[in-house]
Amino acid sequence: WQVINSAMGQTGSGGRIQALEDLNKDGVALEGVAVPRADLSGIDLSYGHLTRANFKKAQLDGTNLARANLEFASLQEANLRKANLEGAVLTEANLEGAVLMEANLEGTILRGTNLQKANLVGANLQGANLVGANLQEASMAFANLQGANLIKANLEGAYDFTKDQLVLAKLCLTTLPEGITLDPNRDCKELGLDPETERWIGP
Repeated sequence: WQVINSAMGQTGSGGRIQALEDLNKDGVALEGVAVPRADLSGIDLSYGHLTRANFKKAQLDGTNLARANLEFASLQEANLRKANLEGAVLTEANLEGAVLMEANLEGTILRGTNLQKANLVGANLQGANLVGANLQEASMAFANLQGANLIKANLEGAYDFTKDQLVLAKLCLTTLPEGITLDPNRDCKELGLDPETERWIGP
């Protein structure tokens, strides 16, 4: 912890990669850890307890955050290119403007997550839970949304986006980008939701 705290404000690693990895391997909760702007490229914090952590503008490219708990974490403008976030929990995390190009978000929980203006080019969102997620003005070229749950997700202004990407996604009360002619309530019945009352009616 001394290494982490003494490096606060530095843009390099400052020894924090090894320190954080060691703490995580020992099962120490890293809740609320603050490493904004730090270069933590390639760090392995899989299965980490990182709720409310501050990674704002951090370099996290190629990192392993699989199965990590990042609820309410701050990741605005963070570089997560090619990061592994498979199965991670990012409920209500802030990823506004984050770079997630070619990131693995398969099965990731992104309920209520702010992904506004995020770069998701080539990202794998297969089976991701995006209920209530904000994807306004996100760059979505070649993003894989197969099986993704988009209930109440907001894709307004998302660009480089095609109808084909939503063929196997789950749509209900979904705000779609202009020009996408699919029914935004296409899967409500299957999901057990009444689009008029927004109430659960069961399968």
